[in-house]
Amino acid sequence: MDVDKLIVSIGRVANTIGLAPETVGLKLDERGAIVVDDECKTNLPNVWAIGDVVRGPMLAHKAEEEGVAVAERIAGQHGHVNFNTIPWVIYTNPEIAWVGQTEEQLKAAGRAYKAGTFPFMANGRARVGRHHRHGENAGRCCNR
Repeated sequence: MDVDKLIVSIGRVANTIGLAPETVGLKLDERGAIVVDDECKTNLPNVWAIGDVVRGPMLAHKAEEEGVAVAERIAGQHGHVNFNTIPWVIYTNPEIAWVGQTEEQLKAAGRAYKAGTFPFMANGRARVGRHHRHGENAGRCCNR
């Protein structure tokens, strides 16, 4: 294999070790995550779970959306999380991120769509990263 860079991902698991879920009957899945329904309710009455200990990506902005929705539900409102609009990210160099469905998924579903592109170097973070992650400026702060 001839490549410039290779991404190796081993995955992450929920950090539920030491919570002793068996003492209260809290259900975990095969990977150790707390089992929740679509509203983030666990199998126990009045116990909710969000974020890195439940299904889905382990990202702070996903946990925040779930937390707001759960707070709204507890307050008797209609909390909702649209997982299709939460950005996903892989923290590599460079970072990889996406949101929504892929072009292939839209085609398979027969949905109309418009495809577009955006030049990576038009992003301020990309320009800063280019100068501060490599060469003589590597590791230096922008505010000198």
